[in-house]
Amino acid sequence: MNRDAIIRKAKGAFGKVQGLMPGYRMFLLKRESHSKVFESVAEITVPFWSKWNSFREQTRFMWADEAAEWTDLVAQSSHVGYGVPDTDSLIHAYVISYDARDRVEPNAANLFWKLYGTREPDETFEVPGDV
Repeated sequence: MNRDAIIRKAKGAFGKVQGLMPGYRMFLLKRESHSKVFESVAEITVPFWSKWNSFREQTRFMWADEAAEWTDLVAQSSHVGYGVPDTDSLIHAYVISYDARDRVEPNAANLFWKLYGTREPDETFEVPGDV
């Protein structure tokens, strides 16, 4: 099976998992200058998946997409916004370490984007109404 076929299958599998969890949204975020407010770098609109990693005590966020622009978008990001928006359109924010092991880019052996994030208890992101 070639790379494109594996990515297509992964998107399908991630999409099935997402279907079991309606309403979840995921964004790559960065802080606005000198504030506690987040700016959206990109919304992950391809099927994605998240899972708690008890060994690392972090959440692993994954998506399968071959688009080259993800490299730059991930590099700009400091946080992941993830969850079902509440009545105030807020979701939780997870900080991504600058450690390279927390930002795993696809390669020949690993075809998925992986980001590891730690939930910031008082940090939230307001999901834009126009998305």
